[in-house]
Amino acid sequence: RLTELFMKRRLRKRLERGVRPPKLMDMAHMATLETYKVDFFTEEALCMKLKGVANRDLDTGITNDFIVVTGFTRKESGAMGPAELSGEIGIMDFLVGVNDEHLVGLTFNEAMTVIRSSEYPLSLQFIRNRNVVPPDLEGWT
Repeated sequence: RLTELFMKRRLRKRLERGVRPPKLMDMAHMATLETYKVDFFTEEALCMKLKGVANRDLDTGITNDFIVVTGFTRKESGAMGPAELSGEIGIMDFLVGVNDEHLVGLTFNEAMTVIRSSEYPLSLQFIRNRNVVPPDLEGWT
C-alpha cells in the first residue's frame, strides 16, 4: 500500500536524522510496563480519545512522539463505544501499534494516517505503566 510505503520511508528518514523511537522498554521501567492488544472486528468508530505528546530527551536532544489514550466518547445513543466496552483500554495507556505495524516514533498525524488506513479486523497494541495514576484530565482531553 502507498500509505504503508510512505510511512516506512518517513520513519527510515527520521532514523537517519538521529530521531529514534522512544526507549519505552528501558530496563528500569520494564517491571512496571505491560503490553497488551485489543481486537475490534466490526468497522465502526472506536469512541476513543487520543492525544499526541512530544517528549524531548535533554541528553540527546531527540524528540519522541507518543500517542496517549485520554478518554472515551459515547455513541449518539449514549452507549459506550467499542474501546471503552472492551474493558481493557485505560486512560494514560500508550497506543504503540496497529495490526502489528509500529506507531512508536511516528508523529501523531502519521500515526492517525496509519490507523485510519488499517483494515479490519483491527488489532491495537498498547503499553501500560502500572505505576501511573491517571491524572485529572479536565481541560486536557
